[in-house]
Amino acid sequence: MIVGQQTNGWAEPVSRKDQDIVDYLVDKYRDFCLGLHYSNSPFWCLSRRLCERLEGEGQDRRFLWSNLFKRDQDNGEPDENTAEILLHEFNLLPLEIKHAAPKALVFFTGPTYDRYIEAAFPGVRINEVAGYNKREIARVLHSLLPEASFRTYHPKYLRFRKQEHLVENVAELILATLKTGIEHQSLLQEGDEMKTETDGKENRYINVGNLRITLVPQNAREENKDWSDSAVLRVQAYKELDRAKGNALFQGAELPLKDYRDALKLVAAISFLVSEYDR
Repeated sequence: MIVGQQTNGWAEPVSRKDQDIVDYLVDKYRDFCLGLHYSNSPFWCLSRRLCERLEGEGQDRRFLWSNLFKRDQDNGEPDENTAEILLHEFNLLPLEIKHAAPKALVFFTGPTYDRYIEAAFPGVRINEVAGYNKREIARVLHSLLPEASFRTYHPKYLRFRKQEHLVENVAELILATLKTGIEHQSLLQEGDEMKTETDGKENRYINVGNLRITLVPQNAREENKDWSDSAVLRVQAYKELDRAKGNALFQGAELPLKDYRDALKLVAAISFLVSEYDR
């Protein structure tokens, strides 16, 4: 799914006496056909290039299109007052995404529209992507958005700055994220078979290869220990690869967990490193 900034004008006005306004607009969008006749438009050229990179050669119209703002102001960005009204009274994009359930989403909105994304999706996080300037490419994280959601410049700006290659970079990031997601689901299925055990202090742990990963609850932490005010995830290596020879452990390391997202950051970091290694 591709999300632009706002509309660029509408079809000519129509009276309800002429025909049903909804049918009229649907017909207009069908005829528009994702910018079929806009061969020189940076927005549609780069949208189709992105789609073809993801879907395969010749598959350049297999995407959904919407805008952050459902209408423009004089064919451009709404002023602050109009933007606020549109985002609070006509914020349809989250609902569209919920019903369409896209696997990936790209905001072709540029960094100056980040404040509008934040207003449309309260609690959203717009994060840096390793190897890129945050203004060029950022990852957009929110419960209503697919995992493979990114924001980059508007295509008109990309063409003006001769940075159209960033569309290829976004496509690579999407493919890597989707690949990681598929592998993660496979690992979760394998995880169903993982055996949870308890140590001498009744802390639960799981063995992964030669590692023991233990969750130590906050109420089980001693006051004189580091991070005694939070739970910790403890990672230790067995001294013997063959545990039949003994279960002695190295001291290991601990990650304090204020909430579950701290653990997810660790998983994300490992997934990213491994995906980079695969490439």
